[in-house]
Amino acid sequence: MPKPNYGLPVFNRQTTVQWHDAEINRCLAAIWDAAVVANLDGPAAEALMEEFRDLWDDIQAWATQVAADAADIRSRLNPPIVVLAEGQSNFRTIPEQIGGDLTVNPSVLAWNSQAAPMADGTAWVTATPGQNPFIGTAGANNAAWQFCKELQRRTGRKVYLILAALGSHSIEAFMNASDLTNNGWTKPAGDADLFTFVMAQLAAALPLVPGAPTSVDYLLWHQGEANKEDQVEVYAKKLRTVLKRFELNGRIVRNKTEIIAGELLVGANNGRYRERHLNALRRLQMGTREDAFPRFKIARSTGLQPVTINDDLHFSGEDLTALGKRYADAAFTEQVPAEMDPVSCDLSVDGGLGWATGLVAAQTHKTYSRREPVYLADTTITIEDNATLGWCYVAPQNVTTNLPARKIYRVDPYAQFLMSIEARNDHPTDDGSFSLAVLEYDAAMAYLTLNVMTAQTIAPGTTARFWATFGHSGNGRTNHRSFGANARYFSPIWRFNPAGTGAGVRFNLPNPRWI
Repeated sequence: MPKPNYGLPVFNRQTTVQWHDAEINRCLAAIWDAAVVANLDGPAAEALMEEFRDLWDDIQAWATQVAADAADIRSRLNPPIVVLAEGQSNFRTIPEQIGGDLTVNPSVLAWNSQAAPMADGTAWVTATPGQNPFIGTAGANNAAWQFCKELQRRTGRKVYLILAALGSHSIEAFMNASDLTNNGWTKPAGDADLFTFVMAQLAAALPLVPGAPTSVDYLLWHQGEANKEDQVEVYAKKLRTVLKRFELNGRIVRNKTEIIAGELLVGANNGRYRERHLNALRRLQMGTREDAFPRFKIARSTGLQPVTINDDLHFSGEDLTALGKRYADAAFTEQVPAEMDPVSCDLSVDGGLGWATGLVAAQTHKTYSRREPVYLADTTITIEDNATLGWCYVAPQNVTTNLPARKIYRVDPYAQFLMSIEARNDHPTDDGSFSLAVLEYDAAMAYLTLNVMTAQTIAPGTTARFWATFGHSGNGRTNHRSFGANARYFSPIWRFNPAGTGAGVRFNLPNPRWI
């Protein structure tokens, strides 16, 4: 008779302890019956069964180790994903944002902290609408949660979410005290200290994630409505400061952490600062120097709908699902840094301006293809709210201020390049002045010269609106200034008080363009 093969039940995922014990007892009974048939006495049969028990235990120990090794391999191949989401009400959710896909995914967990009223988390729980860290409204959706569900679906890995978002909170709420002081910024009086809150949650939550990571894999950001008066470079600097602090604290890693920032809702009333906000996000994508983050992505909001017809700040509950999926799309897409959108009277010329009081023409640009931003230490431009110009920039008095654009262009043999300025001199007695110019480079990218318009004078208490065209001498058009014969590349530059004396000049720069 062939030897029975009872298998190895330890490899069966449906095995229970009771089933395991029953299987052993069945095998032992079969051995006892065989011993009786073979006329073995009691002690001999007992010895045979004891040998079987030892063999079974050895097999069980070996199988347990194999299962542990397999689990370890699976965990190494599919480690958990940690997501930190920060922002305002579109990440926190308002009670009106009802609807969308509210299916709970048991492989998406959330740290059970609460931002309002502020309470530290104690455990990882299955992420469920209406429970911490989300608002208590039943049926309310959440964009960060939707991102995590989509991420889990695409990767098959467990996802851990830490959420820190509060409505109407400025970006300064996410900064530590030293960064605020060093930059001369102030956290509004009503804003909570979200920086300290987030750091406390990370310190408590990360050690409880399998593998105990010390940094997050994804940082989601959806904030900006509370900073609608910040111009492009200002908001970009603030967000860069937030990210650098996370990096210095080891919570994001430059070549590991994906940073995904969301575009604000496209609405009728927020159009102007939404464009500025989007340009500021793009600023963090541009360049290859330390201020740019190589894994910075942008989730666009085009086509998504507001929660009500009179609310163009908050997405509808249904479209929070779509927004979360757009964050996931951005995570899995290689994004080439985009050109800046034209924003009238914004300092957003092709990615913003390099601000300088000293003209360093030969060092302004290194290569055409990399288009790296240039930072000069002697920045003196300030921003203020002017009764005539609105939010504008101020070049100081009695100083020559040069504003070179952040990229260069190839000389077009047929088109004209238009530069414009809106400037005001509020000094009661002194004239101010400005000029429009281009830095010219030859075919080898070597600096040639500064091609400059005649300086324009702004009388005390007056506003000037001025434009000029630069073009190739053979383009068949009337240029205000023609490029030099050897010029193959150029970069726009705006100059204030080029003689070194004169009143301070307030100004806005409409976006330059080809015509």
